[in-house]
Amino acid sequence: MCNYDTDYLIGKLKPDYEFCPGDWDFLTPHKQPDDDLIKKALETPEYYASLKPRKILKVYPNFLWNDVDSKVLWNFFPFLIEVEHDKYVIDTYKKYSEFKWVKKEELPEYSRRGYFEYVLSKTLDLQKLL
Repeated sequence: MCNYDTDYLIGKLKPDYEFCPGDWDFLTPHKQPDDDLIKKALETPEYYASLKPRKILKVYPNFLWNDVDSKVLWNFFPFLIEVEHDKYVIDTYKKYSEFKWVKKEELPEYSRRGYFEYVLSKTLDLQKLL
């Protein structure tokens, strides 16, 4: 999860993306078994949105999300990463078609099947706002 000031960055998955096309999501890489989690988390904002990470603010325990639409059981390893600026760049060759900075309390407006509410409930600092 990318954080700048009091906002969080979400990306809209491209309509032709393999999983959950057209849905809003936090910037999420696909982790391979040999990937270093911290390195992968720090690379993600720059890879998808040209945002330079400043520091990891929080590492949360991993959790599972059963995506009934995609028929996938996702294993999340959430990191809250502060970025240096809020000026993102959309790379149309990657999986997002647009980005948006939103307040924590606005996240449920972009949710599918309670996805953001579930993520918020698993990331303790954000849980208080629900």
